[in-house]
Formats: sequence, C-alpha cells, structure tokens
Amino acid sequence: MPRATPVPKVQLTDLLRESLKAEGLDPDLLAQDFAEWKALGDKGEYSSYYFGKDSDYTRPTRLKKSVLRHVHLPPASDPKEIASWEKVWSKKGRKTSDTSLVYARDPAHGYLLIYIAREPEGHLFAEMTTPQSKQMMENFADVAEAFIHDGTVRI
Repeated sequence: MPRATPVPKVQLTDLLRESLKAEGLDPDLLAQDFAEWKALGDKGEYSSYYFGKDSDYTRPTRLKKSVLRHVHLPPASDPKEIASWEKVWSKKGRKTSDTSLVYARDPAHGYLLIYIAREPEGHLFAEMTTPQSKQMMENFADVAEAFIHDGTVRI
C-alpha cells in the first residue's frame, strides 16, 4: 500500500502575513493550502486550480545557486487573463499568470512563503529591471538563503 506524502512544514514571512491580513485574507489558510498542494508532489501543478506553474528564479543567486522559487497564482483583475487561466485549467495544462508567490524551500526546514508579486507587474518585478525590483529580489534572496542555511525566518 503506497504511503501518503507527509504534509510539509510551511512558514510565512511577517511581510506576507501582514499583507494578506490587510487584504482580508487568512495567511494560515494559504500556508495550509500550499502545504497540501506541495504534498501532492509533481502531480500537484496540474491538480490545483489555485497553484500553477512552479519553478526556480534563475537570479539572484547565492553561492552560484538559485535560492528563490515561484509559483503562478490565478490572475485577479484582467478578465482576459482570468479566462485564459480557466481554459488552461479545464484542460489540465500548465497555468501561468502575471501573479506569483515567491518562496524558498529546504529539505530540513520545509517552505518559506515570502511575498506575492501582483499583476500586472509580476514578471517585470522578477526581471529586476528597476533599482527597486532589483533590491527587493536581492533582499528576498537573502531571506531565502538564511532560511535554507538554518531555518531563520526574516522580514
């Protein structure tokens, strides 16, 4: 009989927790949903309406390794983008959007949810084309590195 994958430990930065609360959302529910989704393993990407394409950010790096990841979340305001997300979902395809959840993962410490980059500038943010976006991504990489190193949760 196959064993169920254990539900991983998920933590949130205070930055993300407070942001979600300010929007009237439950941060603990996001952490629970994310943990349950990650427990599904590779098939999770195609079995969840809420979580889409999941991958590393190629930069910034620490010690020549990617430390940040992101998963696409459903678009919230653009009707055309919402329709596209739903169409891909109905076909069990790889969902993408301009909103993503930035996070770190570590086998010993689990997952740290860091920030949600919102549409319409989610991809521009990750491209680090402005001094502000570059600084934010560098700060997030520092947070991820500390978490991966010893489980420290900053910001």
